[in-house]
Amino acid sequence: MKKIRIVLTLVLALISGLTAQTHFKANLAFVQNNTETNSGVDSLNILAIMVQFQPDRYDATVGDGTFGTIYSEQSATRTDIIDPLPHNKNYFENHLKFVKNYYEKNSAGKLTVNYSVAGNVITLDSTMRVYSPEVGDDDYSGLVRMSEQAWNKFSDANPNFDFSKYNMFVIFHAGVGRDVSLPGSLGLERDLPSLYLSLATMKKYLGDNFIGIPVGNNFKITNTAILPETESREMATIVGTALYQVTINGLAVSMVGSYLGLPDLYNTETGYSAIGRFGLMDGQSIFAYAGAFPPAPSPIEKIWLGWVNPVEISLKSERINLSTYLTALNGDTTLLKIPINSSEYFLVENRERDANNNGAIVTFSSNGIEKTVVFSNDTTGFNNYEIDSLRGVITDIDESDWALPGKGIVIWHIDENVINGNWSTNTINNDKTHKGVAVVEADGINDIGEIFTTIFGDQIIGEGEQNDFWFSGNSGHYFTGEFSPSSKPSSNSYSGASSGIYISDFSSVSNKMNFNLEFHFNNFVLSKILTLPNNAKIDFVNSVSQIRGKYFTIQSGSDVYIFNSNAELIKTLSDFSTTPNLLLSTFSKYFIVGYVRDKIKYYIFDNSTSLLDSVAIPGVITTKLTAQSENSSRIEFGLEQNSNYYREDLFINVDGSTSVSSFPVDSKITQIISGEQKDVVITDSLVISEMLSNNALNTFIPKYEVLKAALTSYMDSDGSHAFLILLEKNNLFEVLDYSGLTKTTEFSVNTESVITDFSVSVLNDSRLPAINISYEGKSYFYNLNGVLADNSPLEDENETGFVGVASEFSLDNGSHTLINYTSDGRLFAFSPDEMNERLKPFYTVGEPLLHSPVIFNDYSTDSLQILVADNSNRLYLFKYSGIVDYYKGTWSGAYGNGSNNMYNPVRADLNTVFPTYSFNAYNWPNPVYGGVTHFRFKLNEDSDVKILIFDLSGTKVAELKGTGNANIDNEIDWDVSNVQSDVYFAHFEAVGKATHKTETKLIKVAVVK
Repeated sequence: MKKIRIVLTLVLALISGLTAQTHFKANLAFVQNNTETNSGVDSLNILAIMVQFQPDRYDATVGDGTFGTIYSEQSATRTDIIDPLPHNKNYFENHLKFVKNYYEKNSAGKLTVNYSVAGNVITLDSTMRVYSPEVGDDDYSGLVRMSEQAWNKFSDANPNFDFSKYNMFVIFHAGVGRDVSLPGSLGLERDLPSLYLSLATMKKYLGDNFIGIPVGNNFKITNTAILPETESREMATIVGTALYQVTINGLAVSMVGSYLGLPDLYNTETGYSAIGRFGLMDGQSIFAYAGAFPPAPSPIEKIWLGWVNPVEISLKSERINLSTYLTALNGDTTLLKIPINSSEYFLVENRERDANNNGAIVTFSSNGIEKTVVFSNDTTGFNNYEIDSLRGVITDIDESDWALPGKGIVIWHIDENVINGNWSTNTINNDKTHKGVAVVEADGINDIGEIFTTIFGDQIIGEGEQNDFWFSGNSGHYFTGEFSPSSKPSSNSYSGASSGIYISDFSSVSNKMNFNLEFHFNNFVLSKILTLPNNAKIDFVNSVSQIRGKYFTIQSGSDVYIFNSNAELIKTLSDFSTTPNLLLSTFSKYFIVGYVRDKIKYYIFDNSTSLLDSVAIPGVITTKLTAQSENSSRIEFGLEQNSNYYREDLFINVDGSTSVSSFPVDSKITQIISGEQKDVVITDSLVISEMLSNNALNTFIPKYEVLKAALTSYMDSDGSHAFLILLEKNNLFEVLDYSGLTKTTEFSVNTESVITDFSVSVLNDSRLPAINISYEGKSYFYNLNGVLADNSPLEDENETGFVGVASEFSLDNGSHTLINYTSDGRLFAFSPDEMNERLKPFYTVGEPLLHSPVIFNDYSTDSLQILVADNSNRLYLFKYSGIVDYYKGTWSGAYGNGSNNMYNPVRADLNTVFPTYSFNAYNWPNPVYGGVTHFRFKLNEDSDVKILIFDLSGTKVAELKGTGNANIDNEIDWDVSNVQSDVYFAHFEAVGKATHKTETKLIKVAVVK
């Protein structure tokens, strides 16, 4: 059910008489919207009846409830006005004729409208006010009863009437609508509001078992539009009685829109405009030109109605041509869709008030004769606020868009999440800062729907104007000729993320306009958005991140889809893998390996040949598949067979032949990491490493169950270093030296959150590995000593919260770029050196992501791509335009790399000398207000460290000892809980383990309690 309350404010002019400026306020009474959507219908058959009430002269209603009583004797005899008497069958047929012409014209013939107005007037049992809701009351049960009574009486009077020929039903009632309130009104009117009653609305008042109003031949009426005979009414002024002329064409058109399933696009809570005179379902449009004719529907309304399909732009720079709907030739583009993210996009159209360049040709019926009048431009007596030059019933206008507030390119910002979330409550545009359907006002001043007060004290509502259109020569205050992430208005998403969209060089207003469209995301360019066939669910994305990447895979259930670097589907492997597939490249061939039930399946291919085969595996695999590296076809996995456990090595040769080696293990294997020199096997209770060359074993017993493990290595002037990182239960990290599985450090993360995932990245200042985790909405970076990196944790500007772990790639200059994401799907790219900045996203997907972004080396073009999958089964491909070093290690996705082995070799050139540090120390926080302060220091060699703390009198109050590793942050904590407020001196002494060189430093510490 929809009720529109429109408040019209008047301005008296001594010379020109009565003029009107409109302030529309729509009070919506709505239970459930569009539950019986009829969009897409090609034929609409309307049955209308005329209804009046028992006579009642009542000050709060206009007229006495019968037809022909709303005007005084003077107005009743006039024929030079809009909606003159008599209000009979022919009069209402003319209004429906306008509806027919409007929809058939604006749908380009896709919707045919037929109508019939019954000739007999139905007189109800009660006076009007009995059916009218109380002032300020949203109980519309009386109107539902009125509808039920009217149709029953009509059916009784016409027992053989065939209702089945009609699908929409209209009641035209005597009196005016409680939709227009004039100045001086006390707001006590008991006229009937204009309503669209859907079946869902009637159920609210008549019960859930109600299936329609029963009429003849067992037909059920399931909808009713309630409309007044006119909105014109007389008012007293200081110069006498004046007739305020407002007609019902726009209302009638909007009621049909409601029947077809269109939601309202004004603010249904306040009644204020939200899209102005740019579409149909807004009060400003419904009463455009005093209700005589609304503009054509907005493009989103046409899409909902099934009338148009936008051309979705490919993500490339080009010159765009846009024609008006009316003048477009075959092949011309009239509506463009430019994606912002998964839920947001821009619709761009070319709208002209007079595309035929022949003025406004208005057709009206007066005294039974149809006539036309032509207006070359808006003028006194024919403009948006007054139509004194018109008369009779307006039955047609040659171009509906004459009702627009201007002409040129119109850009719409659409957010499907807002639309879908608010559709059922009919509140799509109630949040003026985040509308589901918004006009992007080119002048940069968002004044549509804003309230302005005239010098007379009257209020008007912003409805749009010429400078809200995009065109060359726009004189708007903020108009620069460009629509971009930095313009006002900007092309950014509602979250503030850059859309990368740049539109510039608009042409002058004409029936065919053009502009430049470009996409830039700093170094990231969105190249494509794709979905799987039949919108299949995306479960896992994989790629080769090192130098030989040329393909990527998407796994959906057990099916694997293979795409080339242009995102073209080249092969579907059905029933291929129930675990994350491997994507490998070796011997100039590409290998895709999966596991389903009791078989390892593999697909080997190159540009010209392919081979699909499998090998039976006795038992059940207990791990995901891993490979030694992305350019190896040695596959490893854990196996359980008859309560025995094994580590399996499967060799797949380029010709498709295979060989298997099996190694017994004492307990169930949960993870395998394939390093360059040895494998690491994680079991329920043990960590085992095995030298590939001589089968030498090392073991380590973790404190708790290992949830996830990763291997990292780096090379400097002192040679190669490698560490195994274990994430265990209770948020404990243990870091092991890879060569002998000896523990180098352990640390716990102090949070109530449960840490289950991490990635390995690089801190640029040291070029050493770091552990990245996310909890409590922040992204933390710890070095391998467990020391929090400088300026960590990382927070996004909206404080929404990071949820994933960072993916990473290396740049040619030796630095690294990390990519992380938040719970609402915003993507951030940053260097660890930038972690002190409040980061802004480079793109907003618009909903949660499936897993960490996947780094894909596009071998075909020697460029890098970032693959991002969201929860709505869309995959976004970004190209990175910077220079990448593929050899220096990449954490490319959920499992580290395309071989799923959680190994990130942070390689530097052999001649690279990492920065060395003289003894550097400080404490944080300082001052310390209780609890713990952290003494942080860096050394140029591994050292033993002692910290002596003295008060101002020279008395020693504490002695702290520890060890420090070279070229990395180290920390020793001091608990000051039992220390008095004072200034203390901390004397550092570090003695090198190799050179025995001693370094000292004295720092001042303030304790304040």
